[in-house]
Amino acid sequence: MKSEAHAVMPFETLYAKTGIQYAPFNTLYQLADDKKTGRIIGAKTFLMLPDYFDFLLTGVKKQEYTNATSTGMVNAVTHKWDDEILSAFGFPKSLFKTLSQPGERVGEVKEEIAQEIGYRPTVILPATHDTASAVLAAPVSGGAPYLSSGTWSLLGAEVPVAVTSESARKSNFSNEGSLGFTFRLQKNIIGLWIIQEIRKELKEDYSFAELMRLAEKNPTDVTFDVSDPAFLAPKSMLEAVESRIGKRSLGETCYAVFSSLAKGYAAALAELEETAGRSFDRLHIIGGGCQNELLSLLTAKAIGRKVISGPVEATAIGNAVMQMIATGEIESLAAAREIIKESFEIKEIGYDEI
Repeated sequence: MKSEAHAVMPFETLYAKTGIQYAPFNTLYQLADDKKTGRIIGAKTFLMLPDYFDFLLTGVKKQEYTNATSTGMVNAVTHKWDDEILSAFGFPKSLFKTLSQPGERVGEVKEEIAQEIGYRPTVILPATHDTASAVLAAPVSGGAPYLSSGTWSLLGAEVPVAVTSESARKSNFSNEGSLGFTFRLQKNIIGLWIIQEIRKELKEDYSFAELMRLAEKNPTDVTFDVSDPAFLAPKSMLEAVESRIGKRSLGETCYAVFSSLAKGYAAALAELEETAGRSFDRLHIIGGGCQNELLSLLTAKAIGRKVISGPVEATAIGNAVMQMIATGEIESLAAAREIIKESFEIKEIGYDEI
């Protein structure tokens, strides 16, 4: 739908309005196809998956802000669905309701659910976008950058207003919503997907920890560009990597993957500094990828700055603390982040340790 959609409204205009980077799976293009094929006919409400789960639990329809911004249809200034985009694409405006902030009460679970589980809890909106919840759990302060590391990696920083400049668009930065109508200025980088696919090809004979240890024992200077589309969905990830670095031992191949990811993170951090107009003295790594100590070390070396690693289960933690803020058990996000620092393993890694 890319060419058809951009004939309706050029991407430059869409980006200026929403600050959302282009991805072929953005909801805007999916809904444009739904309209073209007639699937949208008869629809009463547009619910993203977290909103739909809330509806199944409570019978209440809410459209949560952080996830809604990722659709490419929310105005970055008004923080509302963009009427011009909806009109241009002919989407029924009745599908789109007032956006709700994280911490808003959805409602009690349905009676039949309460009877089954033995009590009647209240559903509260977390930041329903998984990265939005993860970043809430990042023990950052002063706008320090984060790297949400998993199958995909997202590198960015919290900013009070969206950055929709030409340079931000050309660098493919996205402005996804966060708590209090703030933004995560970030970009997608392929992450541990590459090593996950290699492990799958090996019939999972190796654990992730074993692959990391093999890499530690077989360092190599060879690297490759992890942003190459060849690594998105190859038939054989091993062959795709070997086509760039040649036939090597498994340990060397894994080391090359980790080193190349670190190099990609360093390039993205430099772009973030240029786009945000400020410099950073550290990088916080959160999520499952921070368990890979070699990758954290290589990243610290590549960026020439210290890395703060942890917590691992950032998305779940961010979800929990947002609910606790909503119920008054935690005073604020800043207080929550201080609690997180004291509650989970957070490591500081110097860039001269490798």
